[in-house]
Amino acid sequence: QIPPPAPPPLRALLGLRTALAVWAREKSVAFELALINIDENLLGALTGCERILRTPVPAGYVGVLRAVIVFWLALLPFTLVNDIGWYTAIVIVAVGHVVLSVEHIATEIENPFGHDTNDLPLELFCATIEAECLLLLDELH
Repeated sequence: QIPPPAPPPLRALLGLRTALAVWAREKSVAFELALINIDENLLGALTGCERILRTPVPAGYVGVLRAVIVFWLALLPFTLVNDIGWYTAIVIVAVGHVVLSVEHIATEIENPFGHDTNDLPLELFCATIEAECLLLLDELH
């Protein structure tokens, strides 16, 4: 059985690790240790991102949360009508909008990777890391 291919970030990290190991042997031990530390930090960031991406919110949790929100919003007018009368409708619309907006934001930020407007700017992060690596390489040569 053929193993599945490694994800692109992991392949890139493994390629970087191989190239750094060959290149670091020509330099000092301290430099090699510094590169290993950088490599370990990148691997830690990669595994953290993978954990975020691969750990979904349990469907039961989402269902219960939405049911509680609907139940609470359905009962809220009965608790307010004696105190504020006809203004209850306005308050319920405002409160409902806020609560449902927070719930929508929670579903949006559940997966921060991708190309939506609310997602993390990963291309910018990668470009910054690339620029810093190239600067480091220029300083070493």
